Formats: sequence, C-alpha cells, structure tokens
Amino acid sequence: MSKKMNTQILVEGGIMVALAFVLGEIKLFKLPQGGSVTLGLMIPIIFYSLRHGVSAGILAGVVLGLLKLALGGYFVTVPQVVLDYPIAFGALGLSGIFSKQFKEKKSIVPVFCGTFVGVLGRFIAAVLSGVIFFAEYAGDMNPWLYSIEYNGTYLGIELAIAVVVIFVLRMFITKNLTGEKIGR
Repeated sequence: MSKKMNTQILVEGGIMVALAFVLGEIKLFKLPQGGSVTLGLMIPIIFYSLRHGVSAGILAGVVLGLLKLALGGYFVTVPQVVLDYPIAFGALGLSGIFSKQFKEKKSIVPVFCGTFVGVLGRFIAAVLSGVIFFAEYAGDMNPWLYSIEYNGTYLGIELAIAVVVIFVLRMFITKNLTGEKIGR
C-alpha cells in the first residue's frame, strides 16, 4: 500500500466498491453469455482511481471483482476466475494513470483518457477470457473477432456512459469545492 493511502482514502474506496456493486446490479440490458450494460458499475472505481491514483484504484477494483465473484460469479476454472474478476476489475484502476491531469485540468481530456485506459484494461481481460475459456461460443467465427465484438458491445456503451457521468461529476465537485461556475 502506498504511504499516501490513509484511512480516509481507504474508507472512500470501500464506499466506491459498495456503490459500484449496487450500480452493477441494475442492468439496463444483459447479454446471453455474460456481460451487461449497467447503471454505471465502473464509474465509482474509475472516479476513485482518477482521484487517488493507480494503486488505490487497482485495490478497489480487485475488491469489487472478488465481491462480484463471491456474490454470484461464474466459475469455470481458477485461471478463468482470476482473469474475469480480480484482473478485469482491477484493470479499471489503470484510470489512475491520469490522476494528476484529472486534478489539474478541468477539461474532458483526462476524464476520457483515464476512463478509456481503465475500460481498455477490462476489455483486454474480457477478450482474453473469451478466447481462452469460452471460444466454443464463437461457433464458426474466429474466436478473437467474436470475443472482441461480443465484449466491445457492452463495454463500449459502458465506456460512453462512464465518460459522460464522470465528467459531469467532476464539474459538479469542482464547482462545489471551489465556488467556480460550471463551464469555466
């Protein structure tokens, strides 16, 4: 754990994990072999990562992944579980790479870049899992193309939702903390 990770940051991480889990249970639509568009499962973890950095974000993502596994995960093999839960959700913490820019700039650039990197990490884990453990669902189609298309369908929508919501949250928080008007 980083020396900067104090009790307040850990408590905020726990709250974000709980919020992410609840938002993930509200599904807007669900795909047949897993994956769904939710009310914003990834938003709390990505926002937390952007505020507190990579290590805090990865820790929160891994905890979320383990919680999702414990409360209804899909188990085929141990490597599949590790890839689909702690690695995939931990990858959301990669958003924290843009933490400094997120704190300094009021533009959408660090929000988009950070969110994109975190979701890309989760997407890579999901695609690998699809190719390695669930290739039979591809039928006659190339398993790589099938997995990219399948996982890109719901994660692309989740990415768009997350970018918009995180940018609006950031503007709201900046306005309330600094007294600035939104849009400045």
